[in-house]
Amino acid sequence: MTGLFTFMLLLGHAGYGQDTLKSNLEFDHILLFVNNEALKDSLDKIFTPAEKLTTEHKNQGTIGYYYLFYNTYIELIFLQDSINAKLNTDNFGSDYLLRWSGDKGYCPIGFGMLMPHWDTIAANNNFHKYQSSDSPNDEYYLMSYYNNDLSKPFIYISQPHRAYKSLESFEDIDERPDEIRDDLKKYLSHRIPVRRISQIIYSHMNENKDEGNMKILQESTIIDLEKSNVTSLTLVFDKGRNEQKEFILNDQTKLIFKF
Repeated sequence: MTGLFTFMLLLGHAGYGQDTLKSNLEFDHILLFVNNEALKDSLDKIFTPAEKLTTEHKNQGTIGYYYLFYNTYIELIFLQDSINAKLNTDNFGSDYLLRWSGDKGYCPIGFGMLMPHWDTIAANNNFHKYQSSDSPNDEYYLMSYYNNDLSKPFIYISQPHRAYKSLESFEDIDERPDEIRDDLKKYLSHRIPVRRISQIIYSHMNENKDEGNMKILQESTIIDLEKSNVTSLTLVFDKGRNEQKEFILNDQTKLIFKF
């Protein structure tokens, strides 16, 4: 079974369980632009990587690695081919290569969103259609026009059929197709026994959160925005705060897990 087919079986019209956003968007998953193997090696010691879901985006010049939870997933996206990525920049709508640079001012954090009531006309003011040249004709994403501001988080919208299919309990896996049950049980059994991400906090140094992608995030009832002298993404698992682990995404951005 190909990685793409397996991924599509794991996706479906479901979601994080949040209220509809003011902008009619819902949070789906977390995206991290990673420029070295250190973070992946560290996360592999905490979580079980969804190895069969590893996805190469050839014409985009990237490769994605995944960690699944009951209500969402984390994607680590690596730059694999800078030439293809550069050629894809105009189509992508922003110079996304710089998000891997590690330089001050470039945000390596992204959020995958959903539009439950798919309406590309309504989204036209803030989003543009993005379709990789190696994608099927009916497969595409909507990219925020504001992704050009590389100091802010990256935001894009997936089509409804790509929404992550949430689980309420481990037993729910038995209701999934036979061909993915064993893999799901493996990928959701982590070395640290976490189940779901219960809170997402983006701490930032941005003065104005009423514009661009910051405004889109501000309208989310799930992603909490906090003003801070340090940029960080904090993920709280299962409402726990007794244990904390910190990782460096780049010179000015931290990734924090609370268990």
